[in-house]
Amino acid sequence: MINVGIYGGSGYTGQELLRLLLGHPEAKVVAATSRRFAGTPVPEIYPALSGRTELVYTNDPPETVAGLAEFIFLALPHGVSMEIAPFFIRAGHKVVDLSADFRIRDTASYEAWYGPHTAAGLVEEAVYGLPELHREAIRQTRLTANPGCYPTSIILGLAPVLRSRWIDPASVIADSKSGVSGAGREPQIASLYCEVEGGFKAYKVGGHRHTPEIEQELGLLAGREMKISFTPHLLPAVLPRQEPDRRTGGSYEHDPGEKDRGVEGLVTERHLVGDPDGRAARHEHEGTEEEERQQVGGARALQVEHALALAA
Repeated sequence: MINVGIYGGSGYTGQELLRLLLGHPEAKVVAATSRRFAGTPVPEIYPALSGRTELVYTNDPPETVAGLAEFIFLALPHGVSMEIAPFFIRAGHKVVDLSADFRIRDTASYEAWYGPHTAAGLVEEAVYGLPELHREAIRQTRLTANPGCYPTSIILGLAPVLRSRWIDPASVIADSKSGVSGAGREPQIASLYCEVEGGFKAYKVGGHRHTPEIEQELGLLAGREMKISFTPHLLPAVLPRQEPDRRTGGSYEHDPGEKDRGVEGLVTERHLVGDPDGRAARHEHEGTEEEERQQVGGARALQVEHALALAA
C-alpha cells in the first residue's frame, strides 16, 4: 500500500484525483491540502465522496505532508507547482504534477506562454506523463508532468498515423471541444454552465497555452518540428445516457433534461437506437404503461419471428 498526499486537493482536478485514488487498491490517501477549506471534512465540500473517506482538508506545509506520504500529487495552479515540487523531490518522494510547469521541455517556450520558471533545473528530468507513449520512462522518473486535456486527446489520436508516416505533418488541424469544468472551480460568469449552456464558440484562437506541449509531443512522434492549427471551442453539453432496451436488445438514448415518466403514467419521449431488426432505428412513443407493455410484447414476438425466419 502506497501512502499518497494530494497538495491542492479541493479544486476539480484534486477532487477527481481523490475519487480515483479512493478506488485504487494499492493507494491510501493520507493527506489532502486546501487553504480555503482547511479544517473542513472532504465530504462536506464534495458530498459525492461521503462514506468513502474521512479525510479533513489541511493547510499543512510541504514538510508535514512529506512526513505522511511517500507519493505526492500536485494539483496546483501553473506557476505554483514549480515552487513546491523541488522540496518533495529533495525529500526523496516521487511527484506527479498536474499543472503545466514541467510539461514543456524548452524553458524559453514555457516562459513565452506562461511566465518565468523558477525550477528550470527539474524540467530536463521530468517525463511527459502519457503512459501510452512513455510508460517505462514514467516508471523510472521522480517527476511526472501530467498532460493537459486537449493535448491528451490530440496526441493520442495522431500518434499512430504520425509514427507510421501516413500523413503530412504540416497538414494537421486540431479542432477541439471542451466543457466548462476545464475552467476550474472559481466562479466566473463566462464559465458558469447555466450562462453558457446551449452555446458553442471558439476561444483563444491561435493563442491557447496547450499549443507548445502538443507540438512538442507530436514533433517527437513525427521525427521533425511540428506546427499545427489548433482551435479550442467551448461546448457545454450533457451527453445522453444509454440503457439496455428490453424491447429489441438495442438501447434507449435518454435526454438528460427529460424525466423517464411523466404525470398520470405517461411515458415521455424516448429514442431507440441500435435496433438489431432495423425496424425502429429511431422510435418515438408516448402513451400509458399498459400500451408500452403491449408494445414490448409485440417487439419480442417480432424478434422471435425474425429469428425463426433466419434459421429456416
